[in-house]
Amino acid sequence: MNMLLRIELSELVRNHASLCNTMLSSVVSIDFYCFS
Repeated sequence: MNMLLRIELSELVRNHASLCNTMLSSVVSIDFYCFS
């Protein structure tokens, strides 16, 4: 059970990280578009 919980947590963290990266790239593209 502990192992399963740890796996779910790591999945959650990975999904959150990829979501943050996607949002960050969108913001960077928008900034680049505005400044160029």
